Amino acid sequence: MDLSNQVFTIQFAIFFEDKAEISMLKFASIIQGVFSAMFTKEPQMLPLPEDAPLEIPRCIFEKEDKSASLAISLNRMDFKAGLKDGALWRNNVEVIAYTLIQVCESLNVGIKRLGLVIQTKTDTFFEEKTNGIVLLDDFKSSDEKTISWVNQKKISDKFIVNIFRNIHINRNNLEIPGLLTIDVNTHVDTPLLCSAKETTEILTNLMSEIEEKLKNVF
Repeated sequence: MDLSNQVFTIQFAIFFEDKAEISMLKFASIIQGVFSAMFTKEPQMLPLPEDAPLEIPRCIFEKEDKSASLAISLNRMDFKAGLKDGALWRNNVEVIAYTLIQVCESLNVGIKRLGLVIQTKTDTFFEEKTNGIVLLDDFKSSDEKTISWVNQKKISDKFIVNIFRNIHINRNNLEIPGLLTIDVNTHVDTPLLCSAKETTEILTNLMSEIEEKLKNVF
């Protein structure tokens, strides 16, 4: 079982180091240059009061067909995109994520954590396998069911990642009867704060963890 070709959304998050000095104008200027083919419109700059929560976006880029967006706040940056059927999700992540890591380095903004989320469609075979593993009363007969779990894994002497999996099955949803979400992110207790080269190596680890879970989610 390999669900790699069914991935239809990706999300990549960069969490900035605490008290990072963030210039929205500088971020916007560089991103407009490196992603000019994707984001052809001017970004939306949101004027907020100084006491507004750090996580509220101050700058938002959006592709004209709304298939991709990039939001920047004072403590994180989030890229989201939909993929066409059969698209290679890892290729898409690598191009975008590596570039955003370089943008942060060019602005001397340290990266504390990384997160990568994908969503993929599942089929009846996947549901049958799930039913055979989850031994709860009435689980198999239920038309709509959800199960999720999280594990931690040490990827080096210094870093731990969280691996979150969520399965949602809804037989009444004819468009997407089954959905698997995989969220892999670096643990809050092992902040990165390393070079761009080391950060991209950790990102490679995150992508490899997702690839492994797409082949065998259990």
